[in-house]
Amino acid sequence: MLVNANIFKKKLFLASVLMFILLGISCAYYFSSKNRKAVVELNQRIDLFVSVVGNFGYNGLIHNFKNYVNRSNEAYYKKAVIKFNEIEEAYLRSKDYKLSDTERESLENLFSTAQEYRNNLEILKNSDKNLSAEERDYLVRVDDTQADLAAKEVIRILESKEVQLNNISQDISRFSVVAIVLLIFAMASMYYFDLLALDRTNKKLTQTNEELLQFSYRTSHDLRSPLTTISILCDLIVRSIETNRFNENDLRVKVEKIKSRVNHLAELISSLLELARLDVSTHSNEELDFEAMISDIVISNEYLIEKNKIQFATDVDLSRAHSSQRVRVFQILSNIIINAVKYYDVKKDSPFVNVEIHDDINNLYITIADNGVGIPCESKSQVYEQFVRFNEDKSIGTGIGMYIVKKSVDYLNGTIDFSSSDEGTTFNVVIPTSLVTSTDNYVAQNSSKSILH
Repeated sequence: MLVNANIFKKKLFLASVLMFILLGISCAYYFSSKNRKAVVELNQRIDLFVSVVGNFGYNGLIHNFKNYVNRSNEAYYKKAVIKFNEIEEAYLRSKDYKLSDTERESLENLFSTAQEYRNNLEILKNSDKNLSAEERDYLVRVDDTQADLAAKEVIRILESKEVQLNNISQDISRFSVVAIVLLIFAMASMYYFDLLALDRTNKKLTQTNEELLQFSYRTSHDLRSPLTTISILCDLIVRSIETNRFNENDLRVKVEKIKSRVNHLAELISSLLELARLDVSTHSNEELDFEAMISDIVISNEYLIEKNKIQFATDVDLSRAHSSQRVRVFQILSNIIINAVKYYDVKKDSPFVNVEIHDDINNLYITIADNGVGIPCESKSQVYEQFVRFNEDKSIGTGIGMYIVKKSVDYLNGTIDFSSSDEGTTFNVVIPTSLVTSTDNYVAQNSSKSILH
């Protein structure tokens, strides 16, 4: 369950990083597309203004017009006409662009002046060929003051457009750098996350190996100890029989000790098998019947409950049906309840074990309280460790029960805590559960209180 949760978190993180990268790429594409369009428009305007101003200046319309005035050479006339046509073509093209009022006014002034030059070319071409250069110049003189102002304004506009292009280029560069940094960060985050996951896995493997070593050592010790005792007792019995020096009472005591050791071995092996089963098995969720589970526990330990004169009480108050892994929930209840029964306090007149179970919309709350001998303060940190037993004068069981409880609670993504003193011990368990459908009349049928003696 915890492994699945870690895998889910990793997938969620990777999905978030992927979405982040896709968002960055989308923003970059949108921004670059938008600015690419702006750059294209700016370059078109710049080409437009360069075409108009360039065809006016050196080797342009005015230059060829003046040469035609002074020299009457038809070649200059043709060049001047070509330059005018290029100016006119650029002017007509400008109508397709969204220009500012200043830009539009400057182009209008330049084109108006160009038209005047073009008209004068025709006048000059059709004039008397015997006119002097001065007379020809006087005949077609053009006031190009407005054209000069317009040309200067166009040059200023071109300079501002160049600044705009530089600013857009810088914006694109900055955004590209940010996008690259974010991409590197996302990739580094994924790599770092994988390293953390690998580190956690290595630590878990190391811890598991240590637990396996400890488990192997403690298991072999706990199995060997009763076997050694049984072997010694059997040798003593055989020797007594061989030497004819045994009495019935002494033989009965030794047999009872052997039986006790065999029972302890059986209990230990049963616990080990249960632990192994919990480790390797997966169980589907099923509806939890606490009355049935607690009844099974009480019946299985009825002799011990009656022998220790335990007053056993349950209070199950549930608002709905709950679904979880029954085997693990049963192990939690069983091990805590059995410990409470075993470690009762003989000095107290009325030993008890109380089990309370209630719920809310998401969780089950299990409280198991007793007035037994309690857990020694120096041992509280070892409660959930393997093969740990407290109260040497009551060394009962295998020392695996609370380890199984903690393992089951963790597997179910629950929590467990306890408080303990000379007055007794209380365990509080919280288990997340699933909703069971079709729970009509569930509260009336499944809320109950009982007291067993």
